Amino acid sequence: MKDHNCLPKKYAFTIDNQRFEIVNPAPTGRQILELAGRTPITKFLLVQSGHGQPREILPEDTVDLSCPGVERFRALPRECKEGFSGRREFRLPADDEVFLDSLELRWETVTVSNVMRLVIYDYPVPPGYNHETVDINLRIERSYPDTQIDMVYVYPGLSLSSGRGIGALANDSFDSKNWQRWSRHRQPGSAWQPGIDNVESHLALVNDWFNKEVRYGG
Repeated sequence: MKDHNCLPKKYAFTIDNQRFEIVNPAPTGRQILELAGRTPITKFLLVQSGHGQPREILPEDTVDLSCPGVERFRALPRECKEGFSGRREFRLPADDEVFLDSLELRWETVTVSNVMRLVIYDYPVPPGYNHETVDINLRIERSYPDTQIDMVYVYPGLSLSSGRGIGALANDSFDSKNWQRWSRHRQPGSAWQPGIDNVESHLALVNDWFNKEVRYGG
């Protein structure tokens, strides 16, 4: 009869919701990707979640699997894009950058007078405005993602095709352009949640703001 006490201890983790068990308590990012069949590893971004903000695991980094619980990872395909080479004057969390690349829109991170903004070009807006696409920017605080993203800035300015005015707008100068600031703020029911909210969730609110103006003012 086999003595199960003699079996080596195994450490569990999931990658893209697929479970794996290994006897090595401290695998490298390379070993995790190779075990999961995500090769060549240069084509994948390994992200660890479940400990606050998701963080990138480099191929040479080691991960401690001996802690209680099952470690969770995502292997996100890296995309090589030709053409536009935008400014990257500060870095966003890995999940934000992967999400922005998935939009297939040009984007930059720009710092002017110590103010950091994420700029997204040719962002689509719903029918009912004077433009089909605009450039938008989001102000990113240095304590982001613990500190919320607020409002949205638009260039060129939007107006409704119906002629009805849009409330709570102001001018904002940034990066040699005069942007239209939409003073829209989160309500108690949609308060910023560090570790959950990010660029993607804020853009969902921005889309809702754009749609509401057309619904109620179009």
